[in-house]
Amino acid sequence: MVDTLLRGGTVIDGSGAAAFRAEVLIREDRIVAIGEVSDADCVRDVGGLIVAPGFIDCHSHSDLYLLEDPRATPKVAQGVTTEIVGNCGFGPFPLRNEAARRAMDALVPPVTRPAGQPAEQPDSPREFASLADYRAALQRRGTAVNVAALAPHGAIRLSVMGGEDRAATGHELEQMRGLVREAMEQGAAGLSFGLLYAPGCFTPMEEMIALGAVVAPFGRPLAFHVRNECDRFEESVAEAVEIGRQCGAPVHISHLKVADPARWG
Repeated sequence: MVDTLLRGGTVIDGSGAAAFRAEVLIREDRIVAIGEVSDADCVRDVGGLIVAPGFIDCHSHSDLYLLEDPRATPKVAQGVTTEIVGNCGFGPFPLRNEAARRAMDALVPPVTRPAGQPAEQPDSPREFASLADYRAALQRRGTAVNVAALAPHGAIRLSVMGGEDRAATGHELEQMRGLVREAMEQGAAGLSFGLLYAPGCFTPMEEMIALGAVVAPFGRPLAFHVRNECDRFEESVAEAVEIGRQCGAPVHISHLKVADPARWG
């Protein structure tokens, strides 16, 4: 057992309390004391620095990158210890047929690296039939960060309907509801929609309400990249809020921004 003492830092503990000066004692991978600590095996002077819990990146697109770089180097270097992936309706699961896999490959290109820098996991898969399969791949390789995955509506729709610009039939809707339910039962953190992109932009409100009704009993949110960030911004936000109201699920607007300078203010 190795004790490491962080001495001289300012603690922000994430509770909302004011920052305070304290020593923090870490034993192996646990914080065991906060306050005044007399000694430890290893003492690190962190004077002038902030000591804080790891940050949560609630809008990450590292789904596939984490399979190539298990150390999650860019995120850990910024203090991020939890990533929420599967945003904007995009993700590597559940892809149930070759057409869906080809479409997702086109939407989410392979990770690019500087010339001469090989991938750490050159055999990393890019598509998975379920969240359980994606989780298993992460666990086999290991990852330095915690990962929570939203079920991506785009992947679900592609697996059932391909990239068709039309409303789902009753049978197709039930198939999509089944895939959403499976993802929730396997631990998905919620359901994400990318309504600015295909195939999300083809999706009527009624379909999203029906899918959201599957998510609502689990108490998990619907995360929206809304349809329009310019001249129809308010209408697009109202659509997301109304979907949540009708199906009873919490709503998260992934990008609460106005992209058209003419609408600023």
